[in-house]
Amino acid sequence: FFYKLFLPYYQGKVEERTYKNRLSTIKKTFLISLKWS
Repeated sequence: FFYKLFLPYYQGKVEERTYKNRLSTIKKTFLISLKWS
């Protein structure tokens, strides 16, 4: 029972973390491309 409640919350947290990682990766790539331009 608790597992069913916890699963969507856990999936949401994982998605949120990968989203933030993706954003920071995009920022880093952007800064690097600015340096080399």
